[in-house]
Amino acid sequence: MVHNGYKDAVDDVNSGKTPLEGYEGHKVGNNTRKSNYGEMNTDLKMESITEIDGKPASLTALHEKITDIDTPIKQGIDHIYQNATPPPKYVIVESKYGSSTLNPKTKDGPQMSDDWIKGNNRLDKIVGKEKALEIKEVLDNGEVDRVLSKINTNGNVT
Repeated sequence: MVHNGYKDAVDDVNSGKTPLEGYEGHKVGNNTRKSNYGEMNTDLKMESITEIDGKPASLTALHEKITDIDTPIKQGIDHIYQNATPPPKYVIVESKYGSSTLNPKTKDGPQMSDDWIKGNNRLDKIVGKEKALEIKEVLDNGEVDRVLSKINTNGNVT
């Protein structure tokens, strides 16, 4: 289901128009819609942030936003935002729906660790080489916040 925007897709899930499971063609264990719903909700939440640690914040997404609830899941970093009013200069966010958790045992180390963020060309894949180099530099200087975004079955983001 392609929507005009991810907000429409989230609204359709919230209203019951688009089910996350039990729909025609759904296979048990396929979490594509749940994952995408979580990522879309995270984008909505992050866009509404006006301050971080009591300081003004203006976040711009550097990642390609998911707008189709059925988009195949991609491995890697879910969200990267640039803050127009640092600190922090960047915010890296991993979305997890329901009871999903960060993976502590990837080949590059725990998910969201420095090694994981820098490993397997994850940054290059989401923002390109030039911006990835800049993010790696400020990551080493502590100018990047990391956020785990948890989305419950009601769509609440914490």
